[in-house]
Amino acid sequence: TTKIALYLVDLVSGETIDADGFINPQIAYGEDVMSRIMSAMTDPQNALRMQEEVVSTLNKSIEDLCHRNDLSPEEILEMTLVGNTAMHHLFLGFPTRQLALSPFVPVTDEPIDIKARDLGLKISPGAYVHVLPVIAGFVGADHVAMLLSSGIVDQGEKAMGIDIGTNTEIALVIDDKIVSCSTASGPAFEGAHIRYGMRAAAGAIERVTIDPQTYEVKVMTIEDKPPVGVCGSGVLDAIAEMLKTGVLDERGKLVRDIPGEAHELGLVVLYGFHEPVDIHIPSQVHYTEASTLQHHAHQILTYIVQISFDRADYAGG
Repeated sequence: TTKIALYLVDLVSGETIDADGFINPQIAYGEDVMSRIMSAMTDPQNALRMQEEVVSTLNKSIEDLCHRNDLSPEEILEMTLVGNTAMHHLFLGFPTRQLALSPFVPVTDEPIDIKARDLGLKISPGAYVHVLPVIAGFVGADHVAMLLSSGIVDQGEKAMGIDIGTNTEIALVIDDKIVSCSTASGPAFEGAHIRYGMRAAAGAIERVTIDPQTYEVKVMTIEDKPPVGVCGSGVLDAIAEMLKTGVLDERGKLVRDIPGEAHELGLVVLYGFHEPVDIHIPSQVHYTEASTLQHHAHQILTYIVQISFDRADYAGG
């Protein structure tokens, strides 16, 4: 939705030779999938423009990849493409109106093989593009790719797979069953609807620790700049730390008798209070695995669903 990644792979050895990526040019029509669907509904020509702009940028990226590796685009014999349901439909030229309305039914949930030339992709004239199937709603082909590449469905474990991005998908694997869901998480990671929320830019608080004895709060900012706001990972860290240290109760409410900085942090993160929080910013903080974002995410998810996982896999860019 936001970024598109390409990987150049040797089909004989399976080796990834090179990679490239770019900002999805469709962002001009909206930063999230629903905005782009609404743009296509408002003006059907916008759907065509979005498809053409992505194909054009893909062709440029393919050309760059090949040039760096002394190859010609015509030497690319196969392409596999994945994306969430909205990106899948816009790229293939499928109608998207039904994706804006419950129950968000895709045009097809089958895998698709289509000639690259029919999509305007400038690789080998006989090359096929293999498009993985979407599942349902906005649980798309990128989620299928995550399940296949992580192998969590084959391990016989209680496992959770999380593909984090502008559109995030989560899969819960228990007893040979897979339950998946999706959510528009981009705004959350960008601090939307949070008074001091911001993108992950210089000065954004990205790490938070709370001393369980003194409730002293320490933060780390991106590029070690003075704090100017908090990005999504900082919010997640703060909530995880408050839950772990008892600043938040099991219902997510702020415990009133917690002293000092931790209580003030809760007022800002949870309720958007204007009062400044006098928190300590160490010149250097050594974070253990227990305070990493992924570990906190695992803690929160385990707490919510009351299941102890054997394995949790995280993906996304």
